[in-house]
Amino acid sequence: MPDYRFSVETDLDRQALGAILARYRPFRVEVAFSNGFNTREFGDDVPYATPEPLAKLHYFGAALEIGPWTRMLDIGSHLGYYGHHFLRAGIGRYVGVEPDMRLFGGATFLQVLSSYPRERMRFAHLDFGAPGALEVLRAQGPFDAVLALASLNNIRSLTAALDNMAALAAPGAQLVLEYLALDTDEPRLTFHAGGYRGDTTLHWAFSQSFLDAYLGRHDIARDRVLLDWEKAEVIGAGMKKIMALYRKPA
Repeated sequence: MPDYRFSVETDLDRQALGAILARYRPFRVEVAFSNGFNTREFGDDVPYATPEPLAKLHYFGAALEIGPWTRMLDIGSHLGYYGHHFLRAGIGRYVGVEPDMRLFGGATFLQVLSSYPRERMRFAHLDFGAPGALEVLRAQGPFDAVLALASLNNIRSLTAALDNMAALAAPGAQLVLEYLALDTDEPRLTFHAGGYRGDTTLHWAFSQSFLDAYLGRHDIARDRVLLDWEKAEVIGAGMKKIMALYRKPA
């Protein structure tokens, strides 16, 4: 079975590493280090904690075409584990966008620990749909691969984020989008001002046809569905978890 854990090489003293990482707690996912330290030693009690943050690669890893030319944009990058994975796999450059200051700080520290220089791996602390986000990121792009995994529902200005994503995608780009979807064939969009099912950061839910139509205005088309999952007791009645691969024409 593939190893979907997140690990970082370092010869930093375990005690010193733990003391530095403590400022970025709580850890929602496990991070393992070659010196033997693992963030699960903190004992953080957080929802949906997982020792395998890279497990979504099970669905999209084989579908994404990458090489040394690949410039990757990760929207809602968390600690940047996909950056570490794909740089190790041979892509040229990775840029992660993370709006949470604590996670941004942790991701930046892990990048400093790693062997990847800022020319190949960097993070931007911003809301991807906020005014000015496009100009900040345009200098790093365009991007041949775009990841937005469980982040589109949380961006306050969804349509601005979709416009920015299309503008930053290079000709021929692949986009892997995972989102909470309304289970309907109609192009629908709903806003949850107070959040959804206890998640106060989740603002939007939309149907696949809405997303297809909106991205279609930018000539970005759905290539295939990688995951179509529903379980009412977990994500609510009338909802689905969708992951799909999109392409921009070359």
